[in-house]
Amino acid sequence: MKSPHLPLSNPYTGEVFDTVTPMSVEGVDRVVREARKAQAKWRAVSMADRCTVCEEFLRALQSIGDDLAREVTLQMGKPLTEAMAEVRVAIESAKAIIAMADNALGELWLPEENGIERAVRQEALGVVLDIPSWNYPVLLALRTLIPALLGGNAVILKHSTKTPLTGRSIAGAFEAGGGPFGLVQDIIGDAELTAAFAAHPGVDAIAFAGSTAGGAAIRQHASQHSKRLVLELGGNDPAFVCADADLDAAARGLLRGVFENAGQSAWAVERIYIEKSVYDAFVERFTEHVRSLEMGDPMSGATTLGPLATQRGPDDLQRIVQAAMTTDARLLVGPSDFKRPETGWFFPPVVMGKVPQGCALMRQECFGPVVGLRAVDTDEQAIELMNDSPYGLAASIWTQDPDRTMRLADKLEVGTVFLNETGVFDPALPWSPAKGSGQGVTLSPWGLHQFTRPKALHLRTGPPAR
Repeated sequence: MKSPHLPLSNPYTGEVFDTVTPMSVEGVDRVVREARKAQAKWRAVSMADRCTVCEEFLRALQSIGDDLAREVTLQMGKPLTEAMAEVRVAIESAKAIIAMADNALGELWLPEENGIERAVRQEALGVVLDIPSWNYPVLLALRTLIPALLGGNAVILKHSTKTPLTGRSIAGAFEAGGGPFGLVQDIIGDAELTAAFAAHPGVDAIAFAGSTAGGAAIRQHASQHSKRLVLELGGNDPAFVCADADLDAAARGLLRGVFENAGQSAWAVERIYIEKSVYDAFVERFTEHVRSLEMGDPMSGATTLGPLATQRGPDDLQRIVQAAMTTDARLLVGPSDFKRPETGWFFPPVVMGKVPQGCALMRQECFGPVVGLRAVDTDEQAIELMNDSPYGLAASIWTQDPDRTMRLADKLEVGTVFLNETGVFDPALPWSPAKGSGQGVTLSPWGLHQFTRPKALHLRTGPPAR
């Protein structure tokens, strides 16, 4: 028999600090009915008023921003400085999306032709199930929530069981900001509850950020109905450091790209290819920066690397590193370079050089503070190795030659290409996974269109053609 309470553990201490009560599957119909009732009214609200409601929600969310960040850190362990940055970026991105809404979702009238007036409207899908991952529980939630609301939809927000308090806070801020009752509902539950909502015929679209296995389950549950799916399912992002790159800037930028959020990001850089002539020079700079990372209490401003969010995470990473150690790979930075805290689900940073391409370290999503380095001779070899992955989320190129960047970008099988930085989200640009990294789009006008469907108006106002 299932426990009526879900314990929440602090990744830094390992101690249970709170419990929440999961919802039963018997309540699914009620939640969906309330969402559909609220959406029937909301779809008739003007775009200007939808924007106003979303702006008031963001003001309410910003007023609790510091508490929200601390809540994130307590639940999943990222340093408080990073959690505060996440809240800030999430709100700023949401404001930018609101500013795009009128142009992106407004009626489009085409020139009259032969007595026929023509227009395209963007109409709401209905009810959107928003399932953000625990690693960026504010950013990922708002990335769906705001576009869905602006498109005229109701939203059922289902956070991970790692970060359920975040969903509760977001829904509470929507209510505090004067949002209509039932339009945004927060639910708490496990995979069984997620499956029940995903399969429900009253849910019209699902946005999911999580594992490849989780995405496959969502597809299966949704398969009996025509639901719109927006899925971000992981990454194995590569970087290519060219001989003409600013090596100091590349080392600093890739430090963040690899180790932000303890590497627990779909868009984390997990493999770095370096042009052979600068391999040793880059390694020296990069490893020096890595050794400066400080593990510790994530609530402390001095901590730059927090614990992993899950208790099993360190063991999973240890198996990947041990497998690489059985090859000719070289350990450049390892546990002996760091002082490990006495408590917490920590995994010290690992940097390995000369890693064979076939290693799991270079081929699968590791989701932790580990990275593999390898020298390459040519751009062609770099492209071949960067594309040698089942994932295709993003890639970064580090060079001072923009023409070279464009030649490389044309051949990369990814949704986003960065030049001389990585992991930066521009709300004006689409975030569009390729290959096994998912489907659909978030951010940008294209992201707004994910939660609407176009309706064509063909209006003969003049006499019929003879």
